[in-house]
Amino acid sequence: MRVLSVDPGETSGFVVFEIMEGKPILIGSWEQVREPLSIFVKSFFRVLQVVKPEVVVLEDYRIYEDKASLHIGQHLKTAELIGTIEAMCVMVIPPVFTARLPASKKGRWPDARLKEKFPEILELESPHVRDAAALGLAYIEGGALGWKP
Repeated sequence: MRVLSVDPGETSGFVVFEIMEGKPILIGSWEQVREPLSIFVKSFFRVLQVVKPEVVVLEDYRIYEDKASLHIGQHLKTAELIGTIEAMCVMVIPPVFTARLPASKKGRWPDARLKEKFPEILELESPHVRDAAALGLAYIEGGALGWKP
């Protein structure tokens, strides 16, 4: 099974894991700037064609009460990006399953744990890629795949 994990935002992080013999193997990682959205869409469509994930894991976008006033009148570009990615996953043949996880799930994979299991991720020095990796590993570890590191 191939899992593509995405930390969406102004700069998005991407990580691809292949599940082999019940364990996640890092296949690739990169980051990409979101603007303009039309270029991101074309690029992400190509990613779906080349990577051929069975699952796309996305960080969910939530507005919490203590930050709600910051969002008044704002264009929620990250939420728009998440919806765009989910729509694209439905439109490809075969459709790709998407899973949304709250940002708090990344806490299961702090940098020290990532360094122990996947040191190559930390070598990239990209917080967006690290977040995507942590999110994907939280899904793999806690989801139906049942991987226990």
